[in-house]
Amino acid sequence: MRTTTGDLIALFVERPIAPGMAPYEAAQAIHEQGGLVGLAHPFDRFRSGGGRKGWEDELERVVPALDYVEIWNGRLMVGDGNRRAAEFAKIA
Repeated sequence: MRTTTGDLIALFVERPIAPGMAPYEAAQAIHEQGGLVGLAHPFDRFRSGGGRKGWEDELERVVPALDYVEIWNGRLMVGDGNRRAAEFAKIA
């Protein structure tokens, strides 16, 4: 789902969640429905995933609400985003 600073993945939700919330608030809305929250395509400089520029303030706040981090993005063509995502997932 689209947040104010990028994308989160919402699994197992039954009702739509309005786009445009801050990441932490979106994560809370997903959890209220019993869903799981994933950090989408982190560190991919061509997609609006977590860890990119603009996420600095929000990332620290949303990390405790994450259920998982996407560590392999098959669409990532250049850069070290997948390696960085795997390293981040270990500490998140």
